Amino acid sequence: MDTAARDNVSTTVVRALRVLDVLVDEPRGLTLTAAAERAGLNKATGFRMLGALKRAELVVQDTATGLYRPGLKLVRMGEQIVESLDFRTVSHPHVEALAREVGHGVLAGVIESGEVVYVDHVQGVGDLRVHRQVGGRRSVHVSSIGKAILAHLPPAEVDAIVDACEFERHTQHTIVDPAPYRVQLARVREQGWALARDEDTLGATSFAAPVFDHAGRVVGAIGISGPSLTLRGATLERALGFLLTACRAAAAELGHAPRREAHASSGSVD
Repeated sequence: MDTAARDNVSTTVVRALRVLDVLVDEPRGLTLTAAAERAGLNKATGFRMLGALKRAELVVQDTATGLYRPGLKLVRMGEQIVESLDFRTVSHPHVEALAREVGHGVLAGVIESGEVVYVDHVQGVGDLRVHRQVGGRRSVHVSSIGKAILAHLPPAEVDAIVDACEFERHTQHTIVDPAPYRVQLARVREQGWALARDEDTLGATSFAAPVFDHAGRVVGAIGISGPSLTLRGATLERALGFLLTACRAAAAELGHAPRREAHASSGSVD
């Protein structure tokens, strides 16, 4: 895309956001003429911007009055952002403490647009240093954080994310078929934690557990990453105990009261 085209796209986005701001300031609704005037646009441009915002479900039009008003999708988006920020704020002290305790890298992540997004990362002190930038993205099928979250989402959301996943092969251990992946998610839900051994990178293992909020919704997951040769057997089980304790503590701070606690020995750690 050349400079002129990029500038045109930027201008269009700015105009659309200007219209959206106007509607948010007047949630009872505005006519096309009023919305365009308040946004400093002519009627034709305002109509195009409102049409784009309607297609994105950010704006709705009342069929009886013709008034445009903000869509409830904005509320859902805002709630997701707040939940992610709250999760990161609450989980960060636990992420730091875990990294000191186990000596490996500890990450916190959420799922956004069908991918894992890392919201926190504290590097470990071991030989294997897994570099994950805050804000970085990862496919759910190779991420223990992705599995830990997906296993506790409503079935319809899981179906949408799994169906959209490309299941790209990263190593010979990567799950590249949705059927066994779904079976693994069921196991994760039962045992309360997820494992990804050599699935993303050969020689690297990660395991993660979900964090729930006051309504019992999974809002993110915390995971530990380290060398596959080290994170086995008793060593993995010990670190898993610390992880589950940290996730329960973070969830408690978010108001979660668990019905049944996951147990470290409820799944294989080898």
